Formats: sequence, structure tokens, C-alpha cells
Amino acid sequence: MSNVIRYTAQKLVLCRPAAPAALHFQSYVTRAHPSPLPTAPIQDALQRLISEMDERHLHRSQRWENNKDKRVNQRSAYLTARGRPTHPSEEEVRKEAAEKEYRRMDE
Repeated sequence: MSNVIRYTAQKLVLCRPAAPAALHFQSYVTRAHPSPLPTAPIQDALQRLISEMDERHLHRSQRWENNKDKRVNQRSAYLTARGRPTHPSEEEVRKEAAEKEYRRMDE
């Protein structure tokens, strides 16, 4: 009887505790039955794309203006260090940045 108790106690000591539920994750996702992609009618998707186009343009143009000084400084430093004689000078880079606006990417 004591051998049975000793053997059971050894098994309990050697057993690792089960992983908590928070650490459990699924490491494999099957491709046999993929989850369906959300679908939308083409007309609705095109309408949403067109309506969001102006918002994207506004956001990009604001980013373009906010980062203008940094962009001009980086470009002029790069062209000064590595540019060929045919590349624009620092003054030309600054003049071009001041004159040219952001052009739309969605057109």
C-alpha cells in the first residue's frame, strides 16, 4: 500500500501544472476552412472610397506641411553630401518646396 501512495506522490510531484487560460493561445490556424471575408456591394464600396478621398487628401496635405522643414533639410543635406553637380542646390530645394504644393495621390 505504501508503494502505491509513494508512486502516486511521485507522479503528482513530477506533473507540471496546467497552463493558465490567459497563456493559452492557438498556434495554428487552419486554412482548410478559412473565416469568410466581409463583403460589401460594389456600389457601396465605391461610394465609401470616393467619400473618404477628400479626408485622406486633407490628412496627407497637413502631414506634408507639418514635415516640410524636416523633409527639406534632409533632402538638402543628402544632395550636399552625395549629389551630383546636376542635382539641385540647397537654395533650389528650398525654393521648390516653397512654391510647390502637395499634389493629390488619389487622382
